[in-house]
Amino acid sequence: MRKSFTIILCLFAYIATTYAAVGDIITNANGLKFKVTKEETSVFEVEVTKNTSFSGVADIPATVTNDNGQVYNVVKVGNKAFNACEGLTSVTIAEGITAIGNTAFGSCKNLTSITMPNTLLSIGNNAFDACKKLTSIEVPNSVTTIGYSAFAQCSELLSITISRAVTNIGRYAFFGCNKLLYITSLNPDPTAITLGMLVFNGVPKGDGNNTCVLTVPSGSRAAYEAAEQWSEFAPKIVEIGSVGDVFTDTQSGLKFRVTSQSPYEVEVANNPNVTGAVNIPDMVVLNGNKHAVKGIGNTAFANCSELTSVMIPSTVTKIGEGAFVDCSKLANITLPSTINTIGKEAFFGCAAFTVIEIPASVKFIGELSFIGCRSLTAINVDEANTEYKSENGVLFSKNGSKIYRYPVAKSGETYSIPTSVTSIEKGTFNGCVALNKIEIPQGTTSIGAYSFDGCTALKSISVPSDVTFIGSRAFADCTSLTTFISNIADTAALTLEYYAFYNIPMGNVSNACKLYVPSGSIVQYQKAIQWNQFNPHIYSITSDISVVDDEVASITVYPSPVSDILYLSKEVRIIEIFDIHGNMVSKATNTGQINISHLPKGVYMVRANGKSEKVVKN
Repeated sequence: MRKSFTIILCLFAYIATTYAAVGDIITNANGLKFKVTKEETSVFEVEVTKNTSFSGVADIPATVTNDNGQVYNVVKVGNKAFNACEGLTSVTIAEGITAIGNTAFGSCKNLTSITMPNTLLSIGNNAFDACKKLTSIEVPNSVTTIGYSAFAQCSELLSITISRAVTNIGRYAFFGCNKLLYITSLNPDPTAITLGMLVFNGVPKGDGNNTCVLTVPSGSRAAYEAAEQWSEFAPKIVEIGSVGDVFTDTQSGLKFRVTSQSPYEVEVANNPNVTGAVNIPDMVVLNGNKHAVKGIGNTAFANCSELTSVMIPSTVTKIGEGAFVDCSKLANITLPSTINTIGKEAFFGCAAFTVIEIPASVKFIGELSFIGCRSLTAINVDEANTEYKSENGVLFSKNGSKIYRYPVAKSGETYSIPTSVTSIEKGTFNGCVALNKIEIPQGTTSIGAYSFDGCTALKSISVPSDVTFIGSRAFADCTSLTTFISNIADTAALTLEYYAFYNIPMGNVSNACKLYVPSGSIVQYQKAIQWNQFNPHIYSITSDISVVDDEVASITVYPSPVSDILYLSKEVRIIEIFDIHGNMVSKATNTGQINISHLPKGVYMVRANGKSEKVVKN
């Protein structure tokens, strides 16, 4: 008897040290807390309990283990589990979990993404209330109930897909979702879904540019147009498969937009919060029909800051505007030989790019496509391309008359624009902080907006006399600029857009930039809008121009007096001779000497590479 009693005591001791009691808290290795909810023979369950101080990414597992090695199944994200957890940024919930409790993620103001399992049955009341950074929600096919105010006040929510299994949506579920533009309901019978009052109150509806599109199964549009609350989305109720419809491909997990029904074609739609490597398929299936992937739509992957690489299939012919804008970690992308169009700002802010290869098929590259690519060293164009070419990694039009983009990270501190160029396109040298000298050739007529914006090391610039257009912010934030030479004789003949010289040091400051203009033009420059900002430092080109550039300062002109050949201490691109009235009387290019024997006796000003020096002709 005593022996049996001892065995029973040992058994109880073993059980006590192995199992936890209902209500006990278990903390896993990632710092998440779980509360024991069931402690029965062969049934050990927990739910995620209050974690209001948690920060970062929460990966909610399918199981947890206590200190004694007992494994518990995680079945629920409990009520108020992460309520007002301001440090929480994203959540992934493992398969096996069946419920998200009331206010589980309420007021998580920095939560940007949530991945829910296909075992989930219910989303509780106020579950995501006031999660103001959530942009997209996919409700799994297993969910039957969405609680009241579940997504209320999610003011950045753009799209949500409601699965076919949903039979009950509580009152105010999407209250105040004023940016919700895409709702997809997969149930063909809207009357099978019980709606609480004012489910979509605050969602923009009706006929307008920024109103919500309700996408429904094929053949069910009329039923939704007749159903209470759903009918409010008319006339923007469309059937899945219609041109413009957005759907999620179950294989890749990416969203696509239908662009054609004959033939069946789609483009990649907006896919916020995509991370890592993405492989875009060449074909997706919708309503049993194969649709070729022909394009990457406007802003398709915009602001996907954790996107690292993209594989584009050979079916794609177009990359839309801003498709990869601010994908700051995107370092690897290969453009297939089928691409013919790259939309404006397509790769704006792709800071990890080092080299990009433009295939022969490309016929159009939109403006500012490679701005903000601060690691870019070269843009290489296939020699067979008929519209574009590259010279030493710089992008030009095929005939060389337009320069489009100088890579920000290209080595070197100086650059001479080829003499074939007549137009410097928008943003060509934008953000080229390493360049301290850029030479613009005579014959250039247009300097586009943002062309030299942010060239903070640039010390001097000379604008040729042929220029008739300078775009907005063309020289903005050139904060080291000390000498600006304008050879334009008549400011009235020039189109000068706003903020062309924004933030260049001007006026009565110690480092004020000096403006040199043709003789006889000083007064009109002093009065002309924007140019007058250089006052009181506006001088004649025939004055002694002091340029801090060492290369320019090292040039000397000799002899003086001179009778025929005038020499320079080094070869320069352009030598110009001006008389005492400021008129150019002689010119030579790419040389270190100039013959002035034909000029009358007198005093002349010799200008070379931005430096001016007086000589006497006898």
